[in-house]
Amino acid sequence: ELTVVDRFLPEAMGSEDIRNFVKQAISDIQASSMADMGKVMGAAMKLTCGDADGKVVQQIVREELTA
Repeated sequence: ELTVVDRFLPEAMGSEDIRNFVKQAISDIQASSMADMGKVMGAAMKLTCGDADGKVVQQIVREELTA
């Protein structure tokens, strides 16, 4: 059953694509610290149109905001 269902699910977005969306979100809201994480998460999830795993987005947002 899982094999059949997998054929109809959209392909997972790659981490490099997610990173680009996160960078765009950071730039759009001019985030500068971890205090802006919630705003960045919201903006990034909108940019990915729900095609990205929230846990992956969260990890990349943390990486980008602490870099």
